[in-house]
Amino acid sequence: MQVLVVDDHPMIREGLARVTRGLDGISEVFEAADAAEALAALERVEVGLILLDLGVPGANGLSLLETLRSARPEGPVVIVSASDGRADVFGALDAGAMGFISKRSSTAVLLAALRVVLAGGVSVPPHVVDLADDVSTGHAMTVDAPERAARFAASPLVSMPPRPLSLPAPPGRASGRRCRA
Repeated sequence: MQVLVVDDHPMIREGLARVTRGLDGISEVFEAADAAEALAALERVEVGLILLDLGVPGANGLSLLETLRSARPEGPVVIVSASDGRADVFGALDAGAMGFISKRSSTAVLLAALRVVLAGGVSVPPHVVDLADDVSTGHAMTVDAPERAARFAASPLVSMPPRPLSLPAPPGRASGRRCRA
């Protein structure tokens, strides 16, 4: 499979390309520094995965995401961004991203998230899952029961970095429970 890495910072782009080459089944990684280069690359190359920074020059990040998804609907787009606020994550998922990875993440988290996406799943940062209760809605909601959050965390379609997921205390209890995410 061929991968396209789209980021305007050469060090980040080259690092992502180097790490991505370590995934099984990756034959070649192409790089683009802006929207025009990304679109030109898609005209030349059949890519099976796109890693996209939302802040590349030449286009609004979400509109570029939608354009890339239209050009390659069969290949997932994963956002790799320094901005990982809930609005950015859900905006990207609503626009068609299959994953969102913070640039603060470790290489191990990046690789785990990409493996989930390549297997057909969705990968989201853990802070988004902490307050979400339904994958199908695509929007954050408060967790109303620890069991529901645990089901969400255990879903094969969702990846979270391996760290404890803090759950709110059920009514009448003084402290929250923790489960492995």
